[in-house]
Amino acid sequence: MEKKINIKSSVKLFFYGNELMLKTSKSKYLLLFGLSIFGGIISPVNALIWENFLNWLVEVLGNVESIGSMGWDYLIMLSALPLLGYIFDIFLQYTKQVFSDQMNLFITERVLNKSFKLSMERYDESSTYNDIKIAITHTTQNCMGLLDASTELIFYIVQIVSFVLILASFNWKIIIIAVFGAAPSLYVALKANKYWFITLNNRIGKLRHIDYLKSLLVRNEYIKETKLYNMGNKVLEYIKFCFNKFIWEDSTARKIILRRKTLAHFFEEVFNLVIKAWILMDSLERKRAVGLIVLLFNSNESLKNSLIVFLSQLAKLHENILYLQVLKRVDDMEVENILSNEKINLPFQKIEFRNVSFSYLGQNKQALKNISFVFEKGKTYSIVGFNGAGKTTLLKLLLGLYEPDEGEILINGINLKRINKSDYYLQIGAIFQDFIKYPFTIEENISTELKESDIDCVLEAIRFACLEDLVKKLPEGIKTVLMREWNNGIDISQGQWQKIAMARCYYRKPTIMILDEPFSSIDIEAENCIVKNIKQMSKEKLNIFITHHFSSISMADVVIVIDNGRVIEQGSHNELIEKRGRYFQLYSEQLENLNKMNEYKERG
Repeated sequence: MEKKINIKSSVKLFFYGNELMLKTSKSKYLLLFGLSIFGGIISPVNALIWENFLNWLVEVLGNVESIGSMGWDYLIMLSALPLLGYIFDIFLQYTKQVFSDQMNLFITERVLNKSFKLSMERYDESSTYNDIKIAITHTTQNCMGLLDASTELIFYIVQIVSFVLILASFNWKIIIIAVFGAAPSLYVALKANKYWFITLNNRIGKLRHIDYLKSLLVRNEYIKETKLYNMGNKVLEYIKFCFNKFIWEDSTARKIILRRKTLAHFFEEVFNLVIKAWILMDSLERKRAVGLIVLLFNSNESLKNSLIVFLSQLAKLHENILYLQVLKRVDDMEVENILSNEKINLPFQKIEFRNVSFSYLGQNKQALKNISFVFEKGKTYSIVGFNGAGKTTLLKLLLGLYEPDEGEILINGINLKRINKSDYYLQIGAIFQDFIKYPFTIEENISTELKESDIDCVLEAIRFACLEDLVKKLPEGIKTVLMREWNNGIDISQGQWQKIAMARCYYRKPTIMILDEPFSSIDIEAENCIVKNIKQMSKEKLNIFITHHFSSISMADVVIVIDNGRVIEQGSHNELIEKRGRYFQLYSEQLENLNKMNEYKERG
């Protein structure tokens, strides 16, 4: 739910939005306001020319001999002003469109840059996803709406002031009546804006859910399962149910808003009728000139219309300010301090977990409980345990994605929370279970840095991940685009994707390699090839495996067994086998299953 917005916070958000637009393009921002001031003058000037033209026309009709060339001047001016207004409007719309495109890029970059710097704890809150979704999808249009409303307000303020001065020469009380007549419409518009804003905020989580479900139905990698289990109809019915509920709610709200708008418009017309009658009776009594009577009528009508549009723009300004709350909330989110002054103490030697405990946000159960051990350079470690034992959580803490609730993690004797994370990450290569499949070329998937990739390093990474055979078969080699849903893209298997993730991990030649279930989709031949490559370079690096594959576990210098968030065993493979504890049980069960599979294959 949005924070209640008052006049003070509205003013702050108004200036915040205008500050963003100034940062986007100061020249275009000021140009748009200048054009709005100029445009607001055209209509009052046109009304004054019409007054003089009508007075001249009445005089001429009463005395034909007095006709002169001045009438042509009026006609030329009355024709030139609409043309000038048309040219002005075209230029204004062009400038707004260019500015809107620049604003879209500016806001998108701003929000995404912020999202990169948020802590993992922040992403444990669903409200973070909702705010980022609104900030990216709505803020640009709302900033442009703020700009439109601001420039339109200036445009109509100029018009209102001009027509007020004209009508004030007749009677200033007309101005008060006109303002009171427009007030109900403003009230209705403000209430409607608040309703739609609250509605979107309440729905944004559901809308994100629907967007995700839609993507499941059209993603190439999910289509086979969708077809097999006929999940398409189930997902579609859920989407239809949600949208039908939204339609019913919106339809009910629109009926109420339309009734209120109709009533407000009725009051506007009543007040307008009073003003017209007043002008007519007073003008007939005082025998005013026809041109002046027409000027007063037109000025009253123009003032009414300008007030209505002015107030509607004020309502839009209010609407856009409401949405700016979300962007301001994202802007104000505290970012992770990855650029601490303290650099990692190189060369890297060891990582120490000292009495570390940790629990996730909103969970009472600890994911890790009083963990202590040391990772040393030049050694290979395997972390073993059942699903949910805390292995991946340990990895996240090691990467500094979360901070321990208790204890500390030391990198070469320095607390990880004080180390420059960017500097630290340069030492690390990691492959995660949920690694990302980028819709780029193989080269771009491996070389993720912004700078131009080093082809020799890319090819070396491909050899390390045993990907040469795949690359040779592809039409464009390392320039081949992956994922068939993109132009000229091709599909590869999950195991081949995992090799690419492995190559990405190796590309920067890290000192610390972290591999979370790196062989889950890779065949045994490729696994042996990669394990062999890891062994060859293990003396210069720290390798940390999280895996259930005992073929890679057995090559570790140290095996750490985790159960229910605690380290229950530590030692070499042989030491733990001799100990006949938890590790021996896990190893024996997997060995037994493997023997059964081999027997089955031999019989087949």
